[in-house]
Amino acid sequence: MNLTIEREPLVAPPALWQILYIKRWQLAGLALVGAIISLIPAFLLPIRYTSTIKLLPEYQDTQTGNLQSAKEMAEALGVEFGGQTQVEAIRPDLYPSVLSSVPFVLTVLHKPVQQSGQRQIPLFRLLTQQSGLFAPASINALPLPTDRPIRWTKPQRELVEHTQKLIRAELNAKTGILMINADMPDPEVAAQVAQFAADYLKRNVQNYRTRKARQYEEAVAQQFAEARQKAGQSEESMLAMQDQTRFFSLPSASLSSRRLSNRFQANDRLFQELQYEYAKAKLNTQAVTPVFELLEPAQVPDRKSSPRRALIVLAGAISGLVVGALVLWGQEVRR
Repeated sequence: MNLTIEREPLVAPPALWQILYIKRWQLAGLALVGAIISLIPAFLLPIRYTSTIKLLPEYQDTQTGNLQSAKEMAEALGVEFGGQTQVEAIRPDLYPSVLSSVPFVLTVLHKPVQQSGQRQIPLFRLLTQQSGLFAPASINALPLPTDRPIRWTKPQRELVEHTQKLIRAELNAKTGILMINADMPDPEVAAQVAQFAADYLKRNVQNYRTRKARQYEEAVAQQFAEARQKAGQSEESMLAMQDQTRFFSLPSASLSSRRLSNRFQANDRLFQELQYEYAKAKLNTQAVTPVFELLEPAQVPDRKSSPRRALIVLAGAISGLVVGALVLWGQEVRR
């Protein structure tokens, strides 16, 4: 006897869109739950205001143009200027590293800042007074910038790392524009910190680029001042000798007069050469000084940049909707 076993036909699971339609009220509830949960970080994240400065730093071809301008100026003044000085240059793509360095962060954290209608306080005290999610812990002291190894506590190190994220510099490789952003809890402070960061970068790069030229200029200036003094003293001595021997001439007086005259000529020749060299040194310092063109100054922001609470709540609602849809569809598939 043949037994025939009847099998139940396989039923395909409903499509996702069908599940979403059937469970639409549950999905709406899950989206509402996600939006409510997202309100927690939306109101606990610290408020930030962003101020931006845009700079156009010079490149190597700009430096060549500076040298050519200095050479033309020197030729107009009758000074030979070859522009042979080697310049240790910092590439513009390394400028963001200057503003993320520990010495800069410690310097800016000690900078006195002033909120609207309040007294000045160091920046590190302002940042540690803020409350909210991911806000740095309160500290009483912070090390000063130094070349020696730094020893600090965990809250101090976390504050430095937190500040490195608040002050950012980005270089657009295509346009060559350097953009400096400062995120601070107060709009006035944001503009002050952005301006300080730009000034610090320009001063740091200019000091590095012109260090050798300035040292040479200072050395020549010192020798030039000494030579001018000696030339003046020699001239006064020679004129005094001429006054004394004006109405008579003795062999000994003639010998002294010649010696004074030779000394004056030597000192005067050295004075002229150092004057020439000092003019070259000043032109060279001017030629190697880097230029930063200010494209957009720091502005006091009139609205906060973060947290964007509407976007956070919207993202929470969408996340709740997506997660709920996947969970409901998975339940239907396992049935």
